[in-house]
Amino acid sequence: MKKTFIFLILLVSQALPAQQPAWPELIGENKPWTRWWWPGSIVTKPGLTAAMEKYRDAGLGGLEIAVIYGVKGQEDKFINYLSPRWMDMFTHVLAEGERLGLGIDLANASGWPFGGPWVKPADACKNINYRIWTLSGGDSLKEKIEFIQQPLVRPVGERPDITRLKDPIAENDNLQLYALDQIRFEKPLPLIALMAYSDSGRIADLTGNVTPEGKLVWTAPPGKWTLYGVFQGWHGKMVERAGPGGEGDVIDHFSGPAIDNYLKHFDSIFKDYDIRSLRGYFNDSYEVDDASGQADWTNDLFSEFILRRGYDLRDHLPALFQKDETEKNERVLSDYRQTISDLILEKFTTRWTEWAHRQGKTVLPVLRQGPRRPRRRRPGGLPRGTSAGGGETAGEGGRARGNRAPLPGGRRIRRSARRRPSARVRAVGRCGQTDFRRGRARRRGHRTDGSVRRFRHQAAQGRRG
Repeated sequence: MKKTFIFLILLVSQALPAQQPAWPELIGENKPWTRWWWPGSIVTKPGLTAAMEKYRDAGLGGLEIAVIYGVKGQEDKFINYLSPRWMDMFTHVLAEGERLGLGIDLANASGWPFGGPWVKPADACKNINYRIWTLSGGDSLKEKIEFIQQPLVRPVGERPDITRLKDPIAENDNLQLYALDQIRFEKPLPLIALMAYSDSGRIADLTGNVTPEGKLVWTAPPGKWTLYGVFQGWHGKMVERAGPGGEGDVIDHFSGPAIDNYLKHFDSIFKDYDIRSLRGYFNDSYEVDDASGQADWTNDLFSEFILRRGYDLRDHLPALFQKDETEKNERVLSDYRQTISDLILEKFTTRWTEWAHRQGKTVLPVLRQGPRRPRRRRPGGLPRGTSAGGGETAGEGGRARGNRAPLPGGRRIRRSARRRPSARVRAVGRCGQTDFRRGRARRRGHRTDGSVRRFRHQAAQGRRG
């Protein structure tokens, strides 16, 4: 009986008409897309059309245009990024894309990260530097309050004589020859805070006591005092692999005005052209820390920190620079890292996305898989350097050197501590290096999510002298 029943089912199924799956309509977004590199923007309209027809015939759905540095020996064929001639080629691609059914996306920079010759020093990526002095009660600091940024040049091409280059770097010619990854010019850095901490827990903000000549007008009250001078520097990161016309400083990704000013340049260029068929923009990509030091500061970070974390970071500079008690060091550094994460999401990613959406365009940020394995550092995560002696003994130890801040550095991670970062960390770029390294503190039983009410309450109640 059972065999007969199965036979009848098979017989009926054979008699029914074959049911084909209802596949959705195939559109360009369902097909593979490819990155379309333009080395030196050495392109012609016939060549562009011929290439796009081949891409269409191969079954591609769209192309991401990315301009990078050109081929050596072909400089006479270069086309400067966003120049009228370049825009003529770009709008030709948009028109051909419509004809051939190919979508077109555009990188919002020539090379990566966002940056270019129109980025002014005020909008360029920054770092933080500090120096330490010690004073006893009744003493005054004889040494000048200053930090001299040391020269640095990291080329991929020919090495230039930095003494012959102009500052800012965008004012120089023939930057394609050097293909600079990073450059810093020797110059004094602006002081942004000078804080004094006594052995009895008193805190004094001495920033306003420093003259324009760098002299501190202050006599230490009774006790032992440690002074921290914080100086804002220029990280010097250049747009990597920039094509002709795209060489220049990388923007400050933690600054809203920096990204706004950067995108206004595109607005001023695109207003004279029809780019309606451009589907969207992509960010290739946030890689500011693959250089000497890291871009870890912005003009208003102190005020942004107070708004987000509820206490003044200036009251806790020893902990920020990993010179206080271990638990406090980790909590303050965690709050700093969370602030950096907030800023790159709110000031950079959100504003860039809103700018594109106002044009009806999409955005595609390139996600990072996480930070590279950190290099071994001295205990506490500090780079080498010495603190400056203070008072009457300021000059006895020779010329004092300052420290580049270890932000967002830290001690070397045990192998078991390294984990794949969350999607949120990857989405905000390689500043995730800081958030990624919270595992060490978490396993030790400390909360590191930036919401420790007890500590923040104590911090907010800190006394000032």
